Amino acid sequence: LPIFRRLGDDVAAARRAGGAVLPGQAVFRLYDTYGFPKDLTEVIAAEQGLQLDEAGFAAAMEAQQARSRSSAVGDEAIATIYKQLADQLGKTTFVGYAHEETPLAQREGTWRAHEANGARYLETRCQIRALVTDGARRESVDEGLVEVVLEPTPFYGEAGGQVGDRGIIVGDDGLYVEVLETIKPVGELTLCRGRVLAGALRVGVEVWAGYEAEVRRETRAHHSATHLLHGALRAVLGDHVKQQGSLVDPEHLRFDYAHFEAPTAAQLGEVERRVNGQIAADHPVATEVLAFTEAKRRGAIALFGEKYGETVRMVSMGASIELCGGTHAGRTGELELLLVTNEEAVASGIRRIEAVVGRAARAEAEQCQRLLERAAALLAGATPIGETDHPVLLAVRKAVRQRQELDAALGQTGAAEARPAALPPLRAGFGWTEASRVRDLWRGLAQCTNARGTELDELVARYAPLAGGALLEAYVRLVHGNREAERRLEQAERARLSAAAGDLLDGAREVAGVRLLATRIEGADAKALRELADKLRDRLASGVLCLGSAADGRANLLVAVTADLTGRFQAGKLIQELAPLIGGRGGGKAELAQAGGTRPEALESAFTRIAELVGQAR
Repeated sequence: LPIFRRLGDDVAAARRAGGAVLPGQAVFRLYDTYGFPKDLTEVIAAEQGLQLDEAGFAAAMEAQQARSRSSAVGDEAIATIYKQLADQLGKTTFVGYAHEETPLAQREGTWRAHEANGARYLETRCQIRALVTDGARRESVDEGLVEVVLEPTPFYGEAGGQVGDRGIIVGDDGLYVEVLETIKPVGELTLCRGRVLAGALRVGVEVWAGYEAEVRRETRAHHSATHLLHGALRAVLGDHVKQQGSLVDPEHLRFDYAHFEAPTAAQLGEVERRVNGQIAADHPVATEVLAFTEAKRRGAIALFGEKYGETVRMVSMGASIELCGGTHAGRTGELELLLVTNEEAVASGIRRIEAVVGRAARAEAEQCQRLLERAAALLAGATPIGETDHPVLLAVRKAVRQRQELDAALGQTGAAEARPAALPPLRAGFGWTEASRVRDLWRGLAQCTNARGTELDELVARYAPLAGGALLEAYVRLVHGNREAERRLEQAERARLSAAAGDLLDGAREVAGVRLLATRIEGADAKALRELADKLRDRLASGVLCLGSAADGRANLLVAVTADLTGRFQAGKLIQELAPLIGGRGGGKAELAQAGGTRPEALESAFTRIAELVGQAR
């Protein structure tokens, strides 16, 4: 997730700086931008041997509150700075469109590859045109947060749904700046925000500025995937589908689109199949800069919320033709495969689809495979999983344990038929067919753990045809077997209690001329107590019953009064007197009332008390 990536980068930057303190501004940014709790940041930082800059956090918080109190003034001042920069410096030249496969010598400007902090950066030579801190222009900055205008810039400014680039700025004199984000605040002005970790930035000086090649490659792939996804949605759902917004980063894509109802599973499957077909076709991704009217004549789709001038950038890949200023893959084959991870409604008439491609898609499939293998091991009787494991695995483990407990209660051995066949492994270099199989199996298992009744059988019918579908069948057989075992156990318990009813009545005593049976019933839940009370009341003919039981650290208590005595004793009133003794509350009608509490050890006190109440009544 971006939040944890940002936190990880902040921790790494603090370590590079040689200190043992996480800057307060970084902590505040996590809190203010992402809603990440300060105390959770403190816990994670402590695990990494860092303390929080409490004073810096407090200062950043106070500054934010001050900005809120005079937001119009602050926003106006910042907007004025950006407008002045745009008017004075003009358009920033972006030189980051080159694909990572393009030899550096063939790129515009001067480029080099640079290894730093375990990452490979592609850097170009550029000049510092302006520096801004705290809403004011500076000639030099040697510490803290800074906004930098470079000419040219290799950093893509956030636009069109694609997140802005991150990277580094370095100088021959030891300068090292961590670029945290890149924005386009006004028109064609591109500005990167960063933190000075070593050396000093000075206006007019030439530096090396670079982005992380692997991150850019993954971002490009996800951006190209939104175009293919848009085309597939229109082909499957209809031409009325229009993009309503998007988010593209190295980890995933989010695509909002106009549509009047939830697409069916079959429709989503067809969308995914079409996109992966375009990926497999390995279409070249072509870009052209041309007149807006010519692009529209060729059938290019203009995107929601974008403003276009007379000249536009048109991106074509296979049947997809869209106007777009973002970075893209060189060929669709670079996307490798696409997996849809979620689809949901976000507003009236607006839906959202999320997906992953390339490395992220492979990681998603591999994670699903690992989880499925652990679920299969649990069903086969393997040992426990961790305390913080996935909810689906916890549900599987609960079902297995329930079977073991039910088998023990019924005096039988475990049902071997619940154990699944081995899952087919993911082959090296697996493609979309295998990846979607394990994704669908995992999705099916997750749905099964939340389903009830006939829904379970419907899910098995849907997913069983998949290779490995025996896993779902095994889980559903286990759940059905557990329910059948529970039914048999309940029947056996009812038979036991029914047979014991006659013996229980032998324990009834007379209190003030009223027959009273107050006793503990071992192993009976609230439902069993009610059923037993009905049988005992019929046999008792006239009298008062008080039945209690203990289970899982809780107490159950029931009071029943035969019809002829309800004028003297009200079961509901009697239970209200008794319930506090067992640490609970209760209620009911004149003939039957029940209570539950947290003090099963106090049941005997309740039996003593009801004898007193019966004896006092007249």
